[in-house]
Amino acid sequence: MQLVEENYEYKYRIELSCDEYNSLVELIKEAQKNDIYINQYMLEQFENYKAIKISQAKRNAIAKANQARSQKTKEKFESAVIELMREEGALTPYKIAKKAGISFATAKKYLKQLSEN
Repeated sequence: MQLVEENYEYKYRIELSCDEYNSLVELIKEAQKNDIYINQYMLEQFENYKAIKISQAKRNAIAKANQARSQKTKEKFESAVIELMREEGALTPYKIAKKAGISFATAKKYLKQLSEN
């Protein structure tokens, strides 16, 4: 977990599922029972939560953006594989990632899919 610097220009938000929120409520109640100090302002903010509903249109837009991003990454991967094959180099995830400018994990995932097909 990374701590953020105190900055009054920004407000940070986190997304929690109902289970995660309820678990956090239980932890706070437990801390209060054990006389552990909890900032009052933070408690007030926590109690005044807003439920966020994501519309179907937004879900569709997110899925479309993810698909477009994945397609670009696959194209980078494929062009890197073709270049490495022309150079008669070994197809390793590291070389592909470096050549394509994608993450090692992504290159490894796509290389595994490529070898399975």
